[in-house]
Amino acid sequence: MLKKKGGEARAKAKNGALEGGSLRIGPVLGLAALIVMIMQYTRLDEPKKRFITYLARQIPYLPGRLYV
Repeated sequence: MLKKKGGEARAKAKNGALEGGSLRIGPVLGLAALIVMIMQYTRLDEPKKRFITYLARQIPYLPGRLYV
């Protein structure tokens, strides 16, 4: 078998690190969006909170309803 040279291994590791770095920003943005949504929910009045809660309870059933 042929051994890889150190320079090639470092170049591949560097490229892999750059590609992996772009994947780490997604969860951070998702968490930020979740925090903003929670803050907006706490500012709603009671009837609107009840509506959102009722709508959230229906989420598991929506794919089946849309499929039919």
